[in-house]
Amino acid sequence: MPLPSLASVHRAGATSAVAMNYRNNAYVADQVFPVVAVNKESDYYKEWDQDDLMRSQAEAVRPGVRVRRIGVGLSDTLYTAVEYGIAVPVPRRIRDNADDGVQLDVEATETAMDQILLAREVATMAVVTGTVWTGATAIAAGDNWDTGGGTPIENFDAAVKGVKSKVGADSICGLISWETRLALIRHPDIRQYFGMTSPASGLPNPYGPGGEITDAQLAAVLGLKKLYVCSANYCSTKEGQTTQTFTPVLTDTAFVFYRPDGPSRTRPSAGYLFRYKTPNAKNYYEEAEDQDVYECRETYVAKATCLPAGCLITGTLA
Repeated sequence: MPLPSLASVHRAGATSAVAMNYRNNAYVADQVFPVVAVNKESDYYKEWDQDDLMRSQAEAVRPGVRVRRIGVGLSDTLYTAVEYGIAVPVPRRIRDNADDGVQLDVEATETAMDQILLAREVATMAVVTGTVWTGATAIAAGDNWDTGGGTPIENFDAAVKGVKSKVGADSICGLISWETRLALIRHPDIRQYFGMTSPASGLPNPYGPGGEITDAQLAAVLGLKKLYVCSANYCSTKEGQTTQTFTPVLTDTAFVFYRPDGPSRTRPSAGYLFRYKTPNAKNYYEEAEDQDVYECRETYVAKATCLPAGCLITGTLA
């Protein structure tokens, strides 16, 4: 393989910058489970329980007596980060025939990075929906919100009160899918708060442009500090199969949870993304195929770290 040219070295730097700055607003994994940088691929981490969160441990101190020592210790729970990677080739013939202004380097890098972030979204939502949270017993919606049934406000009230009573904090957030969001903004219980009638059209919303209920307004009605909407879809079948199935990453489950404003390994959160180093992006030339390759990798694992800080609401959609 020939030595890299000055041009290829310059593109490598640009590739890293493109990968680090790439964002897709459909992905919310790192907002639900904040990213904590770790310097080992496998290590022990702290799991908080309600005693850790609520215990009052400061004591009156006599002169000349040491004050009580406390600290956040590590549990015997081990995380092991997994490396995810993907590469996008750009054959030389494609590059030579590209129109002026087409940024194949950027497009290939962003395609690879989007795949990395999608894998992170799928992995994180699997932890969210697969964990037995104890902020409150999992709440069944009772009837589907997208058919106008059920009592979504009461369901969220119960979840918020449960989590808040366990963690003793006000910063309670919510996570829903884009389908659940659509069901909520058309639900008669929600629209009644804004003087609306018809779920499809209704009266103009005096609080938002064009009668649209915003995420901030919806969060306020549901008693949440912040509402995150997972809008991502993915193909859940293997490449090459005749029938392809496209599935929302998050479906008919809502998640009410606590996360700190300033995440760290010593502060409780419903969950964390433990990430080893930063995402890595590089490009290189494959001589046999006569093509440039744009590769992205990220090493992380999503972990539930405080079970009392979360509650699921299930069966929101028909």
